[in-house]
Amino acid sequence: MTRSLLLAALLLTACSTTSAGPAPEVVAPEVSAPAADMPSAEDPRDRRQRLLRLEHACDQWYAAWMQQEFSRMASLEMLLREATSKDFGAVVMDLRSGSPRHKRVMAAALGFSARAEAVPALMGALEEQYYEIVLHSLLSLYHLCDPRGGEAAKAAIAQIDPERIVSYLAHPRPEVRSNAALVLSRLVGPTTGKPVLLALMALSEDTEPRVRVHAVAALAATRAPEIYPQLVKALTDSFELVRIRAALGLARLNNAEAAPYLIDLLTKSGEAAMVKQAVARALSVLLRAPGDFSQDAEHWRALLRAAK
Repeated sequence: MTRSLLLAALLLTACSTTSAGPAPEVVAPEVSAPAADMPSAEDPRDRRQRLLRLEHACDQWYAAWMQQEFSRMASLEMLLREATSKDFGAVVMDLRSGSPRHKRVMAAALGFSARAEAVPALMGALEEQYYEIVLHSLLSLYHLCDPRGGEAAKAAIAQIDPERIVSYLAHPRPEVRSNAALVLSRLVGPTTGKPVLLALMALSEDTEPRVRVHAVAALAATRAPEIYPQLVKALTDSFELVRIRAALGLARLNNAEAAPYLIDLLTKSGEAAMVKQAVARALSVLLRAPGDFSQDAEHWRALLRAAK
């Protein structure tokens, strides 16, 4: 059950986010865990019980995530953070030298640790031959780089070379490509290099919708002027979440030339309500009309004419 729940949740993570997983390899610097975290000799029975508890907690968290049970998710996150903090050294050791089953669970659990010291072990796990371990490691890196993590998130981001993550954008498994794009969405910015930009542009035309969603979101996070044509093109994507990401991404570029393309979406027959809401939000930014979220195309055309 654990394996199927973990994989199902990872496949769907894309559609719930608010960045994006081979290029020249730069090994992240090793960050040693404090001496207090080093695992001492552990009774085999205690170890089995610890691993089962951690596996069960991860299983329950992903089940709660799929049911959108947010209060339960929060409780389980707290439990997982406490568990990974208490046995941090042992969890890292299990990720590095445990069985494939345990590596997969440890890779997932470390994302809840909120500790930048987990990054080197997770980066090492990206070299594993079992794609599920790579999949969970990428998602955990994404969680560790969450800006809400404060200084720990900044320390995690500082250890990850975006060009190393870029290599996984070409992975044969779409769920791995999707999670790599997720990670990049939290690593990229105005100084992002051309290799990363070009890789994300190519990924924004991936055959898998969930991959395109995160690729477009990661592109938008760069705020690079040269991605403008790619975001405009994404407004016509067949998948509505891609269109939503493209609309919000164009707002981040703050280029009013995108307004006519966005207005056209408001006139599109059968366009999804969520897409129109995103378009209205984008237009309110581009045409300097804060708080105005009208979905009337003529209203925005009038504002566009007045702005010229």
